[in-house]
Amino acid sequence: MKFISWNIDSLNAALTSDSNRAVLSREVLDTIIGKDPDIIALQETKLPYKGPT
Repeated sequence: MKFISWNIDSLNAALTSDSNRAVLSREVLDTIIGKDPDIIALQETKLPYKGPT
């Protein structure tokens, strides 16, 4: 079983921004998807309960 855990420091920015950091975060997400894990765990403490803004 392949398990990937990532403590991402701004999922909201990664999903909604065009900053350099957001672009890099999306590249990491693409890399994770390319690894074809069985489980992906993302930890994000700042994401609003209603989702990305």
